[in-house]
Amino acid sequence: MFNCTELEKIFHKNVPFIDDGLYYGTRRTMLKHAKTAWATSLDVMNVRHNEEFAEYEADKVFVSRLESFEFPETTDGDERIFIKVLKDRWEKFVEEVKKEIGWV
Repeated sequence: MFNCTELEKIFHKNVPFIDDGLYYGTRRTMLKHAKTAWATSLDVMNVRHNEEFAEYEADKVFVSRLESFEFPETTDGDERIFIKVLKDRWEKFVEEVKKEIGWV
């Protein structure tokens, strides 16, 4: 598993509506599903190794995708619009990661 990176710290600082519980809860849920799906699809005897590999790969995808997450720009200073756009982008981000790790 990856440790909390500087990127994640910056991400949390800039995303007020996504608290640690939501962020890590989303991450844990995706990892659990990816681990199960990937481990059962791998035709190897060592299931524990496969689960660890799948969790590592899913976590790597989740963290690396944060680099491409774009924060919305606000010109009018309306925080409500900023939060709405940010939530929409976060939901889209989560859906993209789900597809990439095979949990759809």
